Amino acid sequence: MASFDSIPRLNLEQLGELIEVDQGRTDLARELWSICIEQVELRFAAMDAALAKADFRTVDQQLHTFKSTCHSAGLGRAHVMSREMQKLVAGETIAPLEVRRALRQLRAEVASGLTELADFLTDQELDQDNELRRTG
Repeated sequence: MASFDSIPRLNLEQLGELIEVDQGRTDLARELWSICIEQVELRFAAMDAALAKADFRTVDQQLHTFKSTCHSAGLGRAHVMSREMQKLVAGETIAPLEVRRALRQLRAEVASGLTELADFLTDQELDQDNELRRTG
C-alpha cells in the first residue's frame, strides 16, 4: 500500500462538528469512540479468519463496514487506507502477502488513530472544564 502520511490521522473538522452538535460536550464523540473500538476488533477478527481461508470476498465486505466505522469516528487516514485496501482485495490478481501487509499497516494506523482520538477528546474535556471554572 502507498504512503498515507500526508492524510491527517484525525478528521478534526468532523470531530469539531460532532462536539458542536453535542453542545460543546464530548459525550457523543466518546460514544462513537467506544463503538469504534468494539467494531474494529470484530472486523479485524473477521478479516483475519477470512484471510486464513483466502476468502477475499469476505475481507472486502468487512473492509466496507470497517471503512464506514473509521469515517464515523473521524479516523481519516484509516478510512482512506481501508478504501485503498478494498481496491487491493477486489483486483483480478490478489497477492495474499500484500493483503496481509496492508492489514498489519491498517491495524497499526487504527491503534494510533484511536489513541490520538482519545487524547483529543481528553483535551477537549479539559478545555471545557477549565472554561466552566473560569466562567463560574
